[in-house]
Amino acid sequence: MTDRFRLSTAGQVFRFIGGVCILGFKVLFGPSDSLSAKRNRNRLLSEIEVSFADLLRERAGRIHSNEGKGLPRAFDYAAVVMEFPEIRFRVIRGRGEIRVQVAPVHAGEDWHDLVLLWSVLATPEHPTPPAVHDSLDTIAKFLAEQWRVLVVAMGEGFPETEEKLRALGELPLKEQMALAKKDVS
Repeated sequence: MTDRFRLSTAGQVFRFIGGVCILGFKVLFGPSDSLSAKRNRNRLLSEIEVSFADLLRERAGRIHSNEGKGLPRAFDYAAVVMEFPEIRFRVIRGRGEIRVQVAPVHAGEDWHDLVLLWSVLATPEHPTPPAVHDSLDTIAKFLAEQWRVLVVAMGEGFPETEEKLRALGELPLKEQMALAKKDVS
């Protein structure tokens, strides 16, 4: 037997074992995993309906659950999108954290993390954005208070905002996060 034949056979055996393990996991845990993901999404959806009720009513917004494409269900992630005539927000909750992403209405899936976006928008007189452990009520209050700044940045001012975000994106991630923390603290 040649070394090439042994490696080929070993590779096939490991692929077979991996396939059996994946299939076994899906059979044993798939239904409860899907049910848990649906329960997490519904819970987040109902909490957002309560926390953001005033903002949704005053700004003619509507909410819908995002099926969580690309989010690992195993880590209890759930996402809800709020669409307004001027701006869109995506609230993602998972592993005890809440993240908010912002997108212009005209830009499809061009989502930007609120903290990083705020780092290029904020001036010393602006308040700090909500932290990942803040409540949905705190996030709703921040978005309502900073509505005009966010709408301008994601609307008529989007070319300038996008340029600033692109420049920020050219920095290494460690520097981006340091800048975001410095600018919002």
